[in-house]
Amino acid sequence: MLSNIPNILTVLRLLSVYPLIIFILEEQFFLALGIFFLAGISDLLDGFLARKFSWQSRFGQIADPVADKTLVVATIISLGSIDLIENWFMFMVLGRDLLIIVGVVLANYLISDYQVAPNYLGKLNTTILLLLVGIILIDAVGFLVTDIAIYWISILFIFTNTLSLIVYFIDPGIKILRNIK
Repeated sequence: MLSNIPNILTVLRLLSVYPLIIFILEEQFFLALGIFFLAGISDLLDGFLARKFSWQSRFGQIADPVADKTLVVATIISLGSIDLIENWFMFMVLGRDLLIIVGVVLANYLISDYQVAPNYLGKLNTTILLLLVGIILIDAVGFLVTDIAIYWISILFIFTNTLSLIVYFIDPGIKILRNIK
């Protein structure tokens, strides 16, 4: 039973997306920030528990990244829809993920059984994005966040977002080119 705790946390994180969206759209930023914070803690905790006690499962391998992406995409779209983030920023975040999905599908078509592996830069990019979203929500609550902090974290995110997209395409790109020869 204890071995299911990481999966339960993942499901709870996925279920937290709906109230998070509602609170953002209703501009209940304090509640949205609380849910976002708890979702982040649950993500850290489920991964830690799964690794520490060898409670990894096939369900967790699939559901955890789905829950993470759902949380991020829903939050970004919600923030964009109420103009807390610029549309170009929203499209950059969503565009990267869409390009990676298309790239993986294409790589699987051209290279049998191609599997994309998460890389350090992609994880760093997601961490910076989550930090940025958290700071935007903190700012929306009314706590003092300087524009310069948001600016520089945004610049860092743009850099890692672009670089991680390139890195995600290098490995399958090289394998595809080798298969063409």
